[in-house]
Amino acid sequence: MLPPRRARGLPRRVRRAGRFTCLPVRTVLLVAIALCAACRISAAEERARRETLAADGRALELAADAVEARILAGETRLAVWHELAARHQQISEVACRIGDAHFQDMARLLGEREGLGIRRPGLALAGSERLLARGNEQRP
Repeated sequence: MLPPRRARGLPRRVRRAGRFTCLPVRTVLLVAIALCAACRISAAEERARRETLAADGRALELAADAVEARILAGETRLAVWHELAARHQQISEVACRIGDAHFQDMARLLGEREGLGIRRPGLALAGSERLLARGNEQRP
């Protein structure tokens, strides 16, 4: 007959449900759990930590709100500039049409006057040339 396990120098193992469980592993786990339970932070430290996290959360929310407000303001400003550009384009088109019509009317009237022999003095001269022409007429 074989001597008992302890006498053979083998670790004490118990066979349960097809697996071996080592008693020293249980002991190590229980000691680790006890140490973790003993090392947990106190209620005051936990409360202070939660308050700090809550304050950080509020600060982040305020920062996010500020960024969102800046983005919305930028989008609004951009929309206004697009609207102003579109209006400027429309106004430029209208001004060009009116300017063209005015120029065509002036050219037509000038042609009619030349056809009738009516001539305005100094009409063909530029501004400074007109002043020089007036100055020469007044001198003896």
